[in-house]
Amino acid sequence: MSGSTKQSISIPDAHMQKNSYEYSRSYNGLNGQREMLFYIPGVDYNDKILNDLPLLQEMDPAKLVEMAISFDKSYSLSEVKQLTPSGLTQTWYWVDTYDNKKIYEPYIDGNGNKSYAIPHSESWAHGFGISPTEPAIEATEQPFLDALERGVQLKGNYHYDFKRIYNYLKKDKSKPDASDVRILGVVVTGTAEEFQVLSGKPYVRGITLGAVVDKY
Repeated sequence: MSGSTKQSISIPDAHMQKNSYEYSRSYNGLNGQREMLFYIPGVDYNDKILNDLPLLQEMDPAKLVEMAISFDKSYSLSEVKQLTPSGLTQTWYWVDTYDNKKIYEPYIDGNGNKSYAIPHSESWAHGFGISPTEPAIEATEQPFLDALERGVQLKGNYHYDFKRIYNYLKKDKSKPDASDVRILGVVVTGTAEEFQVLSGKPYVRGITLGAVVDKY
C-alpha cells in the first residue's frame, strides 16, 4: 500500500523540457533514487507519456534494469503474468484503485490554460508484489485483499483510503474477491538487452526507468 512518509522531489529533465512536458522526473527525497512513474489507462496526459526504452541502448546490454510498465487497459493478474516475455521478471503489480477518474480529466486553470493530468510516482501507487522468500512464492491477489481488510477493520491511519478502495473493489458485493483486482501496470526486472523485446508491444502505454545504481 502507499502512504510512505518519504517525500518525492521533482528535478527538471532536459528532454522533457524541450518537448514541453507539464511535469518533471520524480526522485526519492531521502536517498535520491529515481522513482518510476505510472499512467492510468484512458487518462489524457496530452500525449506526454514517457518511453524510457531508448535509454537502455546507452547501457551495457548485460546491465540489470528495473522498469515500470503502464498498460493500455486493465488486465487480470493471470493475464498480466502472460504478457511480458520470458527472461523478464515481474516483481510488483499496480492495482486499479481509482474510483473517481473524472478528477484526472483536462481542465481550464486560473490563467485560462488547459491543464492535464500528471502521472503517479511510485510513492503514491497501490499494489502488491512477489514475496522475497526462497524459494519465491508466486504472487496472488489475496495478500492485497487481506491487507485491505485489515486496514478497514483497524480504523487507523489512512482508514479513509482503505475504505474507499475496499468499496470501489467490492461494488455491490459484501466484500471484494480476486476477480475484482484489476492490474494497470507492472514493475519488471531484467537486463537492458532483454527489455528491448518490449519495443512496440501494444499493451505498453508508458515505460519508465527506476533507480539507477551507476551511470549506464
